[in-house]
Amino acid sequence: MKKVLLSLGLVFTVSIGVFAAQPITLRQALGYALRHNGNVESAREEYKSSTLDSKVALGTFLPRIDISGGYVKLNEPITMDLNDIRSAIIGASAAAYTGAGGANPAFAQGLNASIPSFEKNMLDENLTRIFISAVQPIFTGFKLSANYKVKELQKEAGRLAYQNSRNKMISAVIEDYYRVKLVEQSIQIKKNYKDDIDQHLDNARKMYNSGLVSKVQVFKAMTAAANADADYKASLTDRETAISVLGADLGADASNLELTDALSMLSGFQDLDYYLLRAQDNNDLALLNIKKAGLEQKHQVSKGNVLPTISAVGQYQLLQDDLSDLEPEWFIGITASLNLFAGGQDYYGIQSSASHLKSIDSQIDSAKRMLIAGINKYFYECQSAKNRYEALKTSVAYAQESVRLARAAFRARTGTSLEVIDAQMVLEKTEIEQAKAVFDFNSSFANLLHLCNLSEVSFKQ
Repeated sequence: MKKVLLSLGLVFTVSIGVFAAQPITLRQALGYALRHNGNVESAREEYKSSTLDSKVALGTFLPRIDISGGYVKLNEPITMDLNDIRSAIIGASAAAYTGAGGANPAFAQGLNASIPSFEKNMLDENLTRIFISAVQPIFTGFKLSANYKVKELQKEAGRLAYQNSRNKMISAVIEDYYRVKLVEQSIQIKKNYKDDIDQHLDNARKMYNSGLVSKVQVFKAMTAAANADADYKASLTDRETAISVLGADLGADASNLELTDALSMLSGFQDLDYYLLRAQDNNDLALLNIKKAGLEQKHQVSKGNVLPTISAVGQYQLLQDDLSDLEPEWFIGITASLNLFAGGQDYYGIQSSASHLKSIDSQIDSAKRMLIAGINKYFYECQSAKNRYEALKTSVAYAQESVRLARAAFRARTGTSLEVIDAQMVLEKTEIEQAKAVFDFNSSFANLLHLCNLSEVSFKQ
């Protein structure tokens, strides 16, 4: 692409300091604003956050492994008492022995002494357990994949929003920088006009004292001088307002800035077809398309809510010596769940997400129309400003010649003071209009570049 905007390149390493009586070019102002403006900084951090969120979503596909532990004290140990069975076995054995002709009554006592108790301690009153568990999602009704895609879309949206904030800031700095230059040039034009009127007043007084003109000619000059002085002083406050707006863009006190770039038209202006072609790169339109893609994933999730969720699970006990006979050392398995009824939430969720998709399509169509209208608006504003500037070149030359002739006629006493004043007022007005045409072009051009996502690209050329 051709060199754009007076071959200005963004210099991001410029250090401006506190701007104490600091000269500053447009490219320095742009570099500083992009590094220090609060809105740009906020968008930058949002982009970083969305990038990290995308990594979080990627982790949901991997198994979740936890180590857990705990200590529990029971009010008493848990036991299993089967001594009734033991007694029955001893009794049956003694009866069988007696029936076989045995005559020793101590037989049952011997069995009772030799057979251990059938009471088993299942859990101690003090329990300590440490185990590792793992869960691996197998199928979630496409919710995990949809969530990851949404996070990826949000990351891209964060990038576009950050880029959009940078482009918007570039447009704002260009407009506000040249607004200050316009005010400064207007101040200079008004000062020149004031000086010319003061000189004319001095000449009128001298001619009156010499009896060459009437007193009314002096009064007219005095009135014009007073008005010019008041207008000049009022214009000085306009610079304070304009410089404070530029300072807000930069995120710094700009009261002592000296803007060194001249008020001239930025270069690189193309034909309308070029900008209409680049309209497809508009960030706001891209963000709407990302929003639509996110709603499509939401619709996919709403449909996935009626599908089962399947996971592989496993657990391993680290303190195996303390396990009871009923507790496994480890286990693995598969779990599945399916919601059978949720009060119609799943059905209405699907319908709701489908309606959102239809709504976003209408928003995209409307945004496209507004984008084309905006590009046409700013393009023709640039064209109009250029045409006004060219036309005013002749007007300025004519006004300058009219002032010269009016002054000569006044000195020759063939013209009046009012004619001199009127000619000088026309010159002042024409010069300000010409400066305003330059500002209008730069402002519209900056906004045109922003709409086409060309601001930062153009400045890097």
